[in-house]
Amino acid sequence: MQFSNAMLVSLGRRHAPEGLVELLQECHLRIRSFLRAADRLSTADRSGPDAAAAVAADIHRYFCSAFPLHLADEDESLAPRLCGASPEVDSALATMSADHEAHIADVRRLVQVCGDIQAGEWSPRVAARLAAVMSVLAGDLGAHLELEERVIFPAIATLQTEVQAEILAEMRARREHVRR
Repeated sequence: MQFSNAMLVSLGRRHAPEGLVELLQECHLRIRSFLRAADRLSTADRSGPDAAAAVAADIHRYFCSAFPLHLADEDESLAPRLCGASPEVDSALATMSADHEAHIADVRRLVQVCGDIQAGEWSPRVAARLAAVMSVLAGDLGAHLELEERVIFPAIATLQTEVQAEILAEMRARREHVRR
């Protein structure tokens, strides 16, 4: 299979997310999209190193820039406001926090491999390293995202409108700070 960075392009008109849960769902869709791209890259035909480097650069950039912002959104803005909502939510928040710590090493490995590919190192050995990290990370992050969507997202809907607006403002401020 030959790999093209065009595989990451979404078709259709994008609209700005209207609410907090919708914005978080969009973040989860992006995470899944970059995980799928990394998984496809691990099995891609080595005849297109330039396309592989471009895709690896996109994955590298996402997991170095946007992914940490998403973790901060959850750990710093959501968790404190949802804590105590219910035993189920508290358990999910504890798992979420533990997962964030547990994912750090694998995300770093993914970033390292993508950096190597971006720098022109594209070989069966590098593809095997990428496949190895993806065999762990895809399943772990998939289960993590599913838990948040099943337990935490519905709990967000119970927060007062003003609290949700505060969280959105914090999320936007994080991203604005990075842009500067």
